[in-house]
Order: sequence, then structure tokens, then C-alpha cells
Amino acid sequence: MKGNIYAAFFFAAAMTFAATTVDAKPLGTMRNGSNETCSVTSGHRPAGQKKGITKKGPTTIVSTRGVVKGVKGFAGDTPVKIYIEKGRITRIEPQPNQETPSVFARAEALLRRFIGKSVGEAQSMRVDAVSGATCSSKALVQTVKGGLKYYEDNR
Repeated sequence: MKGNIYAAFFFAAAMTFAATTVDAKPLGTMRNGSNETCSVTSGHRPAGQKKGITKKGPTTIVSTRGVVKGVKGFAGDTPVKIYIEKGRITRIEPQPNQETPSVFARAEALLRRFIGKSVGEAQSMRVDAVSGATCSSKALVQTVKGGLKYYEDNR
């Protein structure tokens, strides 16, 4: 019994170290005993690929996690994935965050305003905050605009 506990502890510690590797490429996932999923990573990125930017066919995906810094909602970071095709935003996916789900859902609605816009148009858009979700919506707008700036600077 003790051996299993030590083995489980060692494995969890190894996976925690692997999951915190900088610039890591996911290889798979595992359950860590709770309802959380830990990533198993290799620590490598394909040559020429910038952190936070991936290509899938004609679509470029910008992940703002770890790229857009200093933007906080009410409870923390508000990362998104921005999908860009032929210079236009085709989709924006909010990523896991610590915002209150019901409040964040209201703020999330403003992301639709960016869909179909060119990167330049989206960067210069004036988007008002959503009443009742002011911090979250302002953070989302800043995160999207920061991600688009990162895309422009690194594509």
C-alpha cells in the first residue's frame, strides 16, 4: 500500500513539473485524482512557430494565454483563442478563467462584435463594456486587441 502512495506522489510530481515546462507542446492528458486534467508536455515547438500562434490549414490561431500580459478581469486573466483566416477574424473562443461564470457569459457576448472584421478594423474598434460585467468585458476587449497586436507583430 505504501509503495502505491509513493508511486502516485512521484508520478504527480513528475507530471506537475512536465506541465509547467515553458513553451511546451501538449502530448496528451491524464487525470490527477480530482476533476482537473494535467497536460503531459514535450517542451518543444516546431521550428519557426511563435509562442501563442499556431496554424491549422488556412487558419491562424492566436492563444493569448502567456502572450497578453497585465490584463485582468474581476478575478484574473481572461485568455482567448482568436481564429484568423485571410486577415479576418472567424471565431474567438474564451479559455478557462476564474471569472464568475454567469457574469462572464454576459461579457462573452461582446466577442461576437469582432467576428468578420479584419485584424486592423478589430484593433481600432471601440467596444463598450457590458453593464453588470464591466471588468470582465473590458478585460476581454483588451485581451483580444492585445492578441491581435501580437499576431501583427509575429506573423
